[in-house]
Amino acid sequence: MEKLLLIVALLLDWPTAGLSQAGQSAPTVPNYTVFGGYTTVRNRFDYGPPGSVVPGPAFYVSGWEASIERKILPWVGIVADVSQQYGARSGGPFVGLQQENQTFALFGPQFSLRAGHSLIPFAHVLLGEGYGTVFLEYIYGPVPSTIKAFEFTTAVGGGADIKITGPVWLRAVQVEYLHANTDFNGDHATQMRISAGIAFRF
Repeated sequence: MEKLLLIVALLLDWPTAGLSQAGQSAPTVPNYTVFGGYTTVRNRFDYGPPGSVVPGPAFYVSGWEASIERKILPWVGIVADVSQQYGARSGGPFVGLQQENQTFALFGPQFSLRAGHSLIPFAHVLLGEGYGTVFLEYIYGPVPSTIKAFEFTTAVGGGADIKITGPVWLRAVQVEYLHANTDFNGDHATQMRISAGIAFRF
């Protein structure tokens, strides 16, 4: 009965001080994890004349990522994740300067496994919106153009946190596949996002 009361208290965020000693002796699981750090996303150049642009070689846009996780069970949490990446480079023989700015706001479950006192691997599936702007400066043809688009986006992946001291953890790596209907410029896109930074668990 005491274990059942403890589970209910954790789910509803009730205080557990009134539970028996057996309930109080359960392992302490941080309720929140706050992460912030650097992120980079694999993207693509565009090639070809206006009206027939095709995907070109890969390049990377970089920026920041922040997230907060709220535990609903010791091994299951809900994550809200926001990131922004931006970059500029020459696109090819027809497309000159190409500038891209991507923003993602994602939400979903995260599953964690405490492999030891100093290592926590995790995996998640996040859903939400992506917003992108693409600026294309054509070498031949029309004036520069800017494309803007909202796209439904999914992110599937995971990573690992390594304890530094107290509530401070190093997110050594987080890798996901970002899938959007387009890459904000009319092409089907699945991109890889890699992140690293500092996480606080409390």
